[in-house]
Amino acid sequence: MTLSSNEIQKILPHRWPFLMIDKVTECEPGQYADAVKCVSANEMQFCGHFPEYHVMPGVLILEALAQTGAVALLTEADQKGKLVFFGRQSHHLSAVNPGPYHRSRHIWDRSLTFSSKLLAVLTEHEPGFC
Repeated sequence: MTLSSNEIQKILPHRWPFLMIDKVTECEPGQYADAVKCVSANEMQFCGHFPEYHVMPGVLILEALAQTGAVALLTEADQKGKLVFFGRQSHHLSAVNPGPYHRSRHIWDRSLTFSSKLLAVLTEHEPGFC
């Protein structure tokens, strides 16, 4: 399945400037999702984060990955309307600079939740919370 930005906003509570994915290019509910974020040199983080050499902050890359994983989980019928909280050890292998897009892939393997050092918590969405 693919999802547009409008469809993503029906699933995730995040909005600009904290919505870190623009399109889901592939998704198997409960299994994995591929998403992209269009990265522009005009984004506010580049004003103060290495302003002479634009590089996407690692915490925002991690947030994009978490949001991609949340889409993989929340597209399952029995998970709709819940909130997802992730905690993870991560290693960034290369810088993300402004350009066409940044791609995130999150593969959800419930049998590896703890050995992969990935933690996700699903909670009921409280009315008025977001």
